[in-house]
Amino acid sequence: MNWVFGEGITETYLESAEVFGFIYRIDFENDCWYIGKKQTHSYRKIPSRKLDGSKSLYKKTISKTSDWKTYNSSSIHVLELISKGVPYTKEIIEVVEVGGSLEYLEARYLFKNDALEDPMCLNKNIMGRFFKK
Repeated sequence: MNWVFGEGITETYLESAEVFGFIYRIDFENDCWYIGKKQTHSYRKIPSRKLDGSKSLYKKTISKTSDWKTYNSSSIHVLELISKGVPYTKEIIEVVEVGGSLEYLEARYLFKNDALEDPMCLNKNIMGRFFKK
C-alpha cells in the first residue's frame, strides 16, 4: 500500500535532508484507525580516523534513509489487521523538519483525536505514559 501525501507534501521533499520524519494516520475499512510517527533518516556518530589510522577526537555523523516507503507500523494490532487483508489507507498528515519533535506532534494528534477514549482507535497508549482503560 502506497502513502497518500497530505497537502503540500511530496516524496521528493520527504527524501530531502531537511526532513526528520512525519506523523501518519492509517484508516481501516472497518473504521479502526491508528496514528504514529516515522523517521525518514537515521543518524549515528562514528569516530573519524586520522590519516595515520588512529582515532580522531571528532566524530562524523552518518545519515541513512529509513524504510519509510514500505513501512506500515510498529503496532502489532495494525500489522495483524494488514496481514488479515483488511483494506486500509495510510496518509502522511504532517512533516517534521530537523530539530522538530516527532514525539510531541504524535502526542498532540492523539490527544486532539481522543485516541484513548475512542474504541476504534488502535493506539493503546500515548508516549508510554497515558493508557487506554
